[in-house]
Amino acid sequence: MPANAILVPATFHPDERFRTEQGFASTVSLQLYAWQDDSAWHLRDLTNPAQPFAYSIPKRVDTPLPPMALFAALDDPDHFPAGAVNVQVPGGAGGQVAVRDHLTWKKFFAYLGLGLAAVGATLAAFASAGAGALAVPAAWALAGSALAGATAAGIDLAERITQDRLDARTALLDIAQIVAGLSGAGAIAAGRIVLAAGTAPAAARWAGAWANVAVLAQRAYLPLTVTAAASDVVTVVVLAPELVTQFDEIAKSTASDSEKARAKTLLLVQAATMAGLTLLQLKGICSLGRGETLVLSPGPAGVPVVSPAVRAGTRIIDSNVAIALGKRARGLPLQPNEQALLNRFDSLGAADVRVPDKTIAEATAKGGPLPQRGFAVGVGRTGPEYQALLAELTAAQVGAAKGAADREIVADAFFAVGEPGAKPSFATADPGIFNKLYTIKVAKEGGTALAKLGAALPEAAATKFGFDVTINGRTLNVLPLPKR
Repeated sequence: MPANAILVPATFHPDERFRTEQGFASTVSLQLYAWQDDSAWHLRDLTNPAQPFAYSIPKRVDTPLPPMALFAALDDPDHFPAGAVNVQVPGGAGGQVAVRDHLTWKKFFAYLGLGLAAVGATLAAFASAGAGALAVPAAWALAGSALAGATAAGIDLAERITQDRLDARTALLDIAQIVAGLSGAGAIAAGRIVLAAGTAPAAARWAGAWANVAVLAQRAYLPLTVTAAASDVVTVVVLAPELVTQFDEIAKSTASDSEKARAKTLLLVQAATMAGLTLLQLKGICSLGRGETLVLSPGPAGVPVVSPAVRAGTRIIDSNVAIALGKRARGLPLQPNEQALLNRFDSLGAADVRVPDKTIAEATAKGGPLPQRGFAVGVGRTGPEYQALLAELTAAQVGAAKGAADREIVADAFFAVGEPGAKPSFATADPGIFNKLYTIKVAKEGGTALAKLGAALPEAAATKFGFDVTINGRTLNVLPLPKR
């Protein structure tokens, strides 16, 4: 305390509505000290030395006594509940400062965070239960909640530093909430980026810089989620001893048994609410997770594109199937052979359908953009591994009708990047493809190379399980869709 500090007599009178509260006192004496330096007047309340409050205002007029404007800062709902502060400056003016229970920015963001957390967690629960359309608003609500909580904690931290009342415990809580809010919002944003990139149709895949952003978001999602969870755990750990202390203080108080029970119940409700919202928010973040594994690979034009890795239930389709599916999706009439083809394809029960790059342009030219997603080719098409497999397909005359284009589609399917343990699966209605691939299979397995299979294709090879063919260490599951 500087030597020129003045003790200013003051009392606080809480609003009458608090009269029924435990420990109510109609008058509380305050220990206010005021002093000035070259540029400002300063006020410090040392009524509770463990929790001092400090305020400052610019010095506009050179006067030996603190102006009443300095004491207007006591209208602070973080400092006092609603009521009034009576002040008498020694040898100077006196007055009263009304303390209002008004909404501060800190309270606003705190309430906003709690409300958005409840809304977001509820929407996320519905989204997880099947209402997928609610996933996006749930993500925005949870991200907004996390940012609002971080903002409220940041305001509190700044205020406590300015008022010279920051202690280690409060600093840890505020910093933990800021970290949890920023990392939680970051995790949600990263998850939404990955989901958006992963669900984009093949012709509209994220490319170039945006493809790299999607992959970086995928890498950041897990660390951000873990950081948010760890920060929330820190908050709970720090607050737990305080909860025990407050329970002890209530038990030791002179209040009646009913008042003690009420105070304990309120304390438990507050703690349960905080813990419940934290768990709901974390559950919402996890349920709106990063989705599938994204893979960065060269696109048809050489520009990097991002695609989700193929899964165990993924079916890569040829151009004939893609064109028929596209017509059905747009409600266009189907030829009898197209309807028969789709009936056979539907019997496979494909949950995830992908199209090769060559098919995108071909099918689009014959009817419009395809809704199916693409897939990543794990090697460069001009590289020796891809070219060696392509040479094997050429030697076996795979796709004789359309030649090079069909062989590139098949080669892409062989090199499709999948989740661990997932084998690429290729559905084709072209006998020039599945017959020749079955010929390769027989030859590679030491049997007699069948020059012409046609209708002689074994029934077991034309079921929904198809057959596997391995070329140069790469295995592809082929699902023939022959005419019946």
